[in-house]
Amino acid sequence: MTRNSLNYWLTQDLARASPALLRPDKMDGPWTEEMILAAVAAKGKAAAWSDHNGALKYFRDNQPLTADRILSTSEWVKDVVHGPKQNYTFGEWKEWDWRTMVAAFSDVDRRRVIGTGITAVAVSKRVGSYDHHMAVAAKECGWENACTEIVDFSITRTDGSVVLVHPRWKRQGTKLSVIELPAGGMPIAIMPEHGPGRSDGPGTYRRVTGAAYTVSAFTPAVAGPGTPVVVGPGTPMVAGPGMPAVAAAVIATTAAITFATTASGSQTPLFAGGNPTRPQPPPPPGPYPSGPAVAGHQPPPPACTGPVAAVAAIVLENMD
Repeated sequence: MTRNSLNYWLTQDLARASPALLRPDKMDGPWTEEMILAAVAAKGKAAAWSDHNGALKYFRDNQPLTADRILSTSEWVKDVVHGPKQNYTFGEWKEWDWRTMVAAFSDVDRRRVIGTGITAVAVSKRVGSYDHHMAVAAKECGWENACTEIVDFSITRTDGSVVLVHPRWKRQGTKLSVIELPAGGMPIAIMPEHGPGRSDGPGTYRRVTGAAYTVSAFTPAVAGPGTPVVVGPGTPMVAGPGMPAVAAAVIATTAAITFATTASGSQTPLFAGGNPTRPQPPPPPGPYPSGPAVAGHQPPPPACTGPVAAVAAIVLENMD
């Protein structure tokens, strides 16, 4: 039996067992693991892992992110075309579905991310953070308008908790970062002591970018205004907009950073520019829903129970 015929018969079996599984337009309730895997299996073809990082790049570089951009299950993005060093451009249009990304996670990561059920998926900017990877790439490639704050996919669950996920381009190594967003926590800018886009010596890049994708990149939840942030010895960081003041000794050894106020009133850290503006492609057909990542924005799936092993096997078999 060929892979295509196996997909066909699996789809027919799922439809007979629960017709609602294959009718996403008729679904209501939170997105469960079973619903996500079934929807992806019904597509007949899994997305390449790099497509998910590519979609995040496209939204970050070409969509206004003055607020969370709520995603539907059918988004139009452009392929990433890599050039010399860290440079890249965007190519042809393609359709992208966030469910293919969640289905591609390992069993452990998928169940951790889905939790009690997904009510919304959004592209979210960590206002007040610092993206060292983009700062280094912008300096190397001459980008003037690079986004210097970290952008992630934020996933809201039925219990109101939020998890940030950041897929990497390659599956090797740390292919995915998952951060449980601390209640009341605020993003902080973790950067080299010598300033944005610079190095403190060997290991700087790995140390700074690694810390940025952990819970240490957020202040702990605070009980009330004025609660100080406890910073460990030698932690290079600066106070981002709206965060409590950090230890004076840390500030004294951290390079000054300039913040520019955006149209939405948020502030973005800047570095020395004067470089040419990167060309941006036109946006895909609308509409573009935006707003807080809460229930009500995401097309709903059905409440359904049952084994998911067969569905997961087909999804994983089709991944490259």
